[in-house]
Amino acid sequence: MPKLLVISTMSYDAAETKGVASLLRQFDEGGFFERVVFAFPFVARSRTVSLSDTQQLLEMGPDWFPGAGRWRRLRRAIAPLHVLAVA
Repeated sequence: MPKLLVISTMSYDAAETKGVASLLRQFDEGGFFERVVFAFPFVARSRTVSLSDTQQLLEMGPDWFPGAGRWRRLRRAIAPLHVLAVA
């Protein structure tokens, strides 16, 4: 069965605030995809949320780097490293 990776620039919290988080559950296309992974690489903190048995949400923040959560300039400076770490 096919698998799907969805990469988005927003966060899951932002999707909930906007009222579109329920739409994420429709990405499995009625069971067509064996696994659906949502990747949000540009959030403040890392976390993993299981939406269902087949859907997983990964938020990958720069909190792997000390102090990145506090200083915007530091986050911008390590952005290329963050992209490599996420990839």
